[in-house]
Amino acid sequence: MSALGIDAEPDRALSADVARALVMPADRLPDDAHALVALLCAKEAAAKAFVSMGAPTRDFRLSTVRFFDKDGFMVLGRDGHPAMNGKWRRSDGLVLAVVAVTCCDRPRF
Repeated sequence: MSALGIDAEPDRALSADVARALVMPADRLPDDAHALVALLCAKEAAAKAFVSMGAPTRDFRLSTVRFFDKDGFMVLGRDGHPAMNGKWRRSDGLVLAVVAVTCCDRPRF
């Protein structure tokens, strides 16, 4: 594995201000009352994986995230192609997300 990004946030509703700063037009959110927390976790986990690979920091709030199935998500690169895949879930009052990047699927950001 080349990089691992993990994030956990309290499972709570986020404010409208956070939503405006976080949600990009191309984001696809899960069908869920607290979907914004899942989106925040996915973007934070991707940012942590990206930075741990020695890449320069970038504003991951601007990343596009697509959720699929019940627990999967993908973070798209600037070219619109998949760059990182991850899993998320709710447990014990938290929303958790993890992104693992192998040596062969390093993101193109």
